[in-house]
Amino acid sequence: MAKSVRIRTTPNGEDKYVKVELKQDFDLLEILSLKIKQSDVYGNFCSDHGVVAGRIVINNGFGVPNVKVSIFIPKNSDNPIVNQLYPYDSPTPDIKNVNGIRYNLLPDTQQKLTHTPIGTFPDKISILDDKTNLEIYERYYKYTTTTNESGDFILFGVPTGNQILHYDMDVSDIGFISARPYELIEQGIPKENFASPFKYKTSRNLDSLTQVISKNIAVEVEPFWCDSLSTGRVIGITRRDVSIDQLELIPTAMFFGSVLSDDEKDSVNKDCRPRKKMGQMDEMITGGGQVEAIYRTIDGDIEKYDVPEDAIDENGTFAMQLPMNLRKVVTDEFGNLIPSPDGIKGIATEADFRFRISMDATSDDKRLRQRANFLVPNLTGNYKFDNYDLEELQEQKPYKINQQLSTFTQNTPYSADTTNQYNYLEEFYTLRWKKVYTVKQYIGRYQSNKRDQNRNFIGIKKITEGAGTNKFPVNRLFTKINAIYTILCALMTFIGNLIAFVNGILNIINGLVTALCNITILCGLKIKFSNTNCIYSNNCTPEVEVTVLNWSPSLFGYTLFELCLKMKICFKRKCLFAGFLCKKCDEVCDPSNTSLRHSCMKNNNGDNLPYGSHRSSNKCTEAIDAGECCIRCCGKVNLISLRCNEETGTGPYRPSSIKTPFASNQCNETYVDLGSCKECSGRTTPMIRDWVACKLEGVANFLNMLQFEFFNDWVSGTLYFPLVKRKYKLRKRKRGRGQIKKDKFCDYDCKPEYQEPLTYTRYRIIVKNNTASKEADITVGGCRVSLRGSYRYVTKWYGEYVLNQNASAAQTIALNSAKEELKFAGRLTTTGNGCTLRFSDPAVEQALQNNSRITIRMNDNKTTKNFPGIHGKPKYLKVEDPITGMVGWENVGGHGHHQNKCNTVYKVEKEEYFRDSIGCIPEEQPGLLNQFTDFAFGIVDGPPEEGDFYPGSNNPICPPNVCTTPCSAGVQGCTNTCKCNGHEQYNNRDIKHGIIKWEDGVIYYASIIKKGDPAFNETTNGEFYKANLMFPTDLVEMGSSVNCDIDDVPFIIGELEPTTFKVSEEGLKYKLSGGNPKTVDEVTEKDGVVNLRAYVSFGCLKVNCLNTTAGVVQSQAGVDLIDTNDLGMEIQPCFTYYDHDDQIRDYFCRRFSTYTDNNLNINYMRPGSNEFDNLYETYPTVTLSSGMQFIIDNTLYPETINDGDEFITGDRCGLKSNRQYFYGAGWNGTTPNTLLKFPTESDIDNKAVPNENGVMYSTSQTPYYHYFGLVPGKSALHRLVAQYFADKISEVTLQGLGNNENAAQNTYNQPNFRNIEQNKFTVLKSCLGEAQIASATENSASNDVSVVIGTNLVTKGVGGGGSGGGSGTPAPPLTNYTVNGITIVGNTNVYSTTTTMFDGTIPLNGTSPTTITVTNVPATVEIEVFGGSAPTSIGIGQFRLTNPGTPISDVLSPTITQFSETSSFGGGQNTPNNGGLQSFQANENETVNVFFDITQIGTYNIFFNYTSNNNNNDGFMKIS
Repeated sequence: MAKSVRIRTTPNGEDKYVKVELKQDFDLLEILSLKIKQSDVYGNFCSDHGVVAGRIVINNGFGVPNVKVSIFIPKNSDNPIVNQLYPYDSPTPDIKNVNGIRYNLLPDTQQKLTHTPIGTFPDKISILDDKTNLEIYERYYKYTTTTNESGDFILFGVPTGNQILHYDMDVSDIGFISARPYELIEQGIPKENFASPFKYKTSRNLDSLTQVISKNIAVEVEPFWCDSLSTGRVIGITRRDVSIDQLELIPTAMFFGSVLSDDEKDSVNKDCRPRKKMGQMDEMITGGGQVEAIYRTIDGDIEKYDVPEDAIDENGTFAMQLPMNLRKVVTDEFGNLIPSPDGIKGIATEADFRFRISMDATSDDKRLRQRANFLVPNLTGNYKFDNYDLEELQEQKPYKINQQLSTFTQNTPYSADTTNQYNYLEEFYTLRWKKVYTVKQYIGRYQSNKRDQNRNFIGIKKITEGAGTNKFPVNRLFTKINAIYTILCALMTFIGNLIAFVNGILNIINGLVTALCNITILCGLKIKFSNTNCIYSNNCTPEVEVTVLNWSPSLFGYTLFELCLKMKICFKRKCLFAGFLCKKCDEVCDPSNTSLRHSCMKNNNGDNLPYGSHRSSNKCTEAIDAGECCIRCCGKVNLISLRCNEETGTGPYRPSSIKTPFASNQCNETYVDLGSCKECSGRTTPMIRDWVACKLEGVANFLNMLQFEFFNDWVSGTLYFPLVKRKYKLRKRKRGRGQIKKDKFCDYDCKPEYQEPLTYTRYRIIVKNNTASKEADITVGGCRVSLRGSYRYVTKWYGEYVLNQNASAAQTIALNSAKEELKFAGRLTTTGNGCTLRFSDPAVEQALQNNSRITIRMNDNKTTKNFPGIHGKPKYLKVEDPITGMVGWENVGGHGHHQNKCNTVYKVEKEEYFRDSIGCIPEEQPGLLNQFTDFAFGIVDGPPEEGDFYPGSNNPICPPNVCTTPCSAGVQGCTNTCKCNGHEQYNNRDIKHGIIKWEDGVIYYASIIKKGDPAFNETTNGEFYKANLMFPTDLVEMGSSVNCDIDDVPFIIGELEPTTFKVSEEGLKYKLSGGNPKTVDEVTEKDGVVNLRAYVSFGCLKVNCLNTTAGVVQSQAGVDLIDTNDLGMEIQPCFTYYDHDDQIRDYFCRRFSTYTDNNLNINYMRPGSNEFDNLYETYPTVTLSSGMQFIIDNTLYPETINDGDEFITGDRCGLKSNRQYFYGAGWNGTTPNTLLKFPTESDIDNKAVPNENGVMYSTSQTPYYHYFGLVPGKSALHRLVAQYFADKISEVTLQGLGNNENAAQNTYNQPNFRNIEQNKFTVLKSCLGEAQIASATENSASNDVSVVIGTNLVTKGVGGGGSGGGSGTPAPPLTNYTVNGITIVGNTNVYSTTTTMFDGTIPLNGTSPTTITVTNVPATVEIEVFGGSAPTSIGIGQFRLTNPGTPISDVLSPTITQFSETSSFGGGQNTPNNGGLQSFQANENETVNVFFDITQIGTYNIFFNYTSNNNNNDGFMKIS
């Protein structure tokens, strides 16, 4: 290792020249964050030169990067051109070059998009290409540099003596802490100083520019004594730190959002019953409002932060900057950012805020309608919002310390101090510098009855009907059968049945013709002999077969030979009528397709001749069996077709309800058994059911039988204010006139059990000297007090209303408070100085009792009094203001809520969203799911275009004539036939609370039902925890305000949309003919708006299938809804695909704070850290292809989806702490799909086949719904962009403004002063997905792709080498961990060693242990064991995972998860991790893959051993 000598110094200190005595040789000298090599010392310096090192800091301690620093060199050239460009005798502002610009070090090219070039310093290309620039650079800028990321600089070889140190700082070009104009305007700098809020001014007078801070500093450069190094004498470095005090940098965070509400009378009434139109999109309004804020100060107080009163504009949007003021950081001696030692110096990185957001009344609001307030955040049900000083915080403790985040003070005296800035508070959200945040709200479905079909509930409804608005995201589907639809459905079904009856009669004719065509006559015979092995060379169906010889002689038990000879007689036949009656046969299922026409004539091979063959070709041949001339039914009479051009996969159908007795094997392919299918809606008939549903899709749309809604989940970007009815009644009598008599609204405590007791007792103390004219004296501790004669000392009334408080405890607390109030002034008996006796002192109380002249009254009728409880009637007392003397009324009673009562109230979820599996099986044919006979996408894909069906007809041309599954991606509708269960404890439980919480005279929307509340919904598995969520709120991070900030947070504003709303819409109507390829005969536009059949399959009376997954997934950020093929043809009913942007969704998943369990504990995000972030995983990537082709305008088009590109079908998001996923949805290639309950059953990664599992939608929490405002083009996102990012993103289209040709490459916001490479600067560039990734090979790329073959999901795995390649899950990302050392052991015929196992603590074979270095968790490790390719071979692989160091210790749970074992032969199992040696066996040509997760960052040892059995000569085990 290199020998180094550190030269200690204090940044921004007093030392100007630091010395160190060298008593050893060295490789490096270290000072600040800088290092000097020995070669630099000996090679570059002599006694007349020195070294200047220093740091440039701002805010008294933060090192500033990318500041330009130089030792000024006066002009000394004879070149007149050089002197024009560099005329500087001194760096003073009065000397300017030919362009009128003073000496400076600022670049003349744009460094990044937000930088304004103002200087004269050329870039590298200009220096190298221009001799004059090169001469100036080499002559005058010898001693020029820029500060590093820590703000440090060092200059070598500087001449000793007096020099001038010059620096230029451009605040728009100092790395991550660069300031934008709008930030400085917010600090109070006049906006006239800038070209715009996004652009700095330019000027030849650099000192007039706000962004430029420069200074010339005299420096005495001391020598660096290189000539004395050999003698061990001291060396010296000239120190010059610079503290910039002209500007204080105050970073900001951005906060934006929107509000919307109900209109007119659409409100919750006083009894807590919502009106039907509440939340309807076409009834929504928005408007102005207020954002109030409180924040924590550096002193520990909580104060109000001034936000403009009109922060929320008429469009219901707000966007603001908020300054950071807490947890300041400075740069330490070594260049690291550390917490400020005094909390005052440095740059603030965070701020703790809580907001109160309200919406103004509108002119449309009807009488007695009002909106409550939202506290943001409010996850815990705390409604305190006020100023608090240190004493009040410590005494009242209005807020609770966030124990999860407050690790900095653990095990210190400050751990319980709510005023300490390093103790985070649960009720405040911590904003971090340079981040963007928005509001996040949970909208709970609240109603006054428990029916999920009820429309009187709080939630967002009829979303697609909101014309002229940004439509709200969708997460729930509502269906309702209309009576008109039922009538039309019954009528259409009758017509279909009638047509089926007629077709049955017509098909009897076809059957009769086919039966006649099947008549054969004998026309000859043929005798055939076998060979000596009884095998015929040409086969025929024998009428007579005789064994001529069968001889097998043997000797001593061994067969010598076998001799066998057979003879058969075959009759020749000819189809009697096929030549003239059956020469032309139409395909019964597709008579219009001439290419499918056939005949019943036979050739010599027994095959049907094609249509149009001469009848003389009808052969007499032995290849015809009796009665089998026609392979398919001979259609002579066309059946009536049922067509529906709405969908390419529906029809044409030609059902027949009568079986033909003639040619039944060929001509019953269209037979349907009426009412044979028992579905959720009742009995239905194949083909007819699908035709009716398709034809009536437009009717169902017109009747609004499918509606899109949102409730019971989180949405980011907006707050929905349910309108409430509130009725005041004021006192009219003299006492308390004009004050509230009663206040009626949907009170949170609306049930009697929450309003008791109706009264509570208050206490006071009276002390009286009963002597009329004499004073009564007491002396305690040398303090003498005289009580005036006949004078009463009376305290105030004490006692607080506390629900269910113990009466004795309440009395003690109240009397102690009264005793604290009583104080008696006196004088010391020794000195006469003043003193005070307190009644709370037991000695004082005893002295008063001992004085016979004094009476103390407590607990009697004069000192106890009952007052109304807080829910009781108000009681007013006349009081006088001690300052103004004005007389008013004080309410000492209740707050007037004594008449607030509510009916039964419920939290409700739609019953279908409690289903625990995807898919439905027709009840008449159980167990047949996935037994399909045809696929539109059958090569590498999922469900077919025409729908999944059960084998019935053997003719692939004919549609299925038996019961088909009504849903492959949806769930069964909840009907009497398909009953739903599991929702009762959620939907049927009276929650006993209203939605409005009253606190300190202000009403708020209720957040949660707290643990311990009698109404708290608590279950063993916790799956009903969401029933306790009302309208909790939070903030959510929406990326960085700069391109990839110091925390590696990306800039994603350009990726956002005003709303994530998406639904499948009607496209085109295709009229098709033919088989494959199909000809598109006609294309027309559909009339409907919503592609209803993608979401629901209706029966006449009930719903058969509901595509709940589409409802949940389609309106999320980073999801593309794929509902048609690439020709615009709709995918099968009740089914959609989804493509997922894993990068943007990974970000939103990981930064999502959420409830973690049934106790409503919360997983908070650590600001600027991934310590508590969530897990994100994707479901397999698939590629869909099809053999189907279409002819359009004589051009052949293959049928593809998503252009044939692979796409991510779904993803899941979960807790890192216990690996329970709180969201998991998408199509994963298999049906049914098991849905697990969060928070106790959704450990998906531990399941045998994780990708077959999702999260039950009634228990999930979703991070991906975004909505930024009601008014199109004027959303909160538009406002945010207009105020802060209009130079990057169009404030109209929200699209990036393109590239800047002149900006140099600038990755991760780092200075690029020495970066010679030039390229286009992309304005939307961020660190999202920009990690450096090793080039992937073709094989490794295939590991990330999963395909569906038929209905089986296949994940391509990592090949095992040799013949042992097996299948498994994709290899983990290389960025999670690295493996060093031996990675493969096996049979020594192929591999170098069979073992690395240790003996004691030493690995064998002189090797070091194989190490796994984990840099990101969870790291999924794969061990592969191949059993060898020899017959019956066996391979046993063993490994042991240990911690580094000695003695040896195994790595146990939870650091290592359980071992998941899969086999290339199928199947698998999970094995607990109990430490020690792990052993896994693989058989002949079998590959066993073992997976486990390492959940903690660090380095681990792993040892291997492989044993070969049964001629195994090529087996192995390896770690991937």
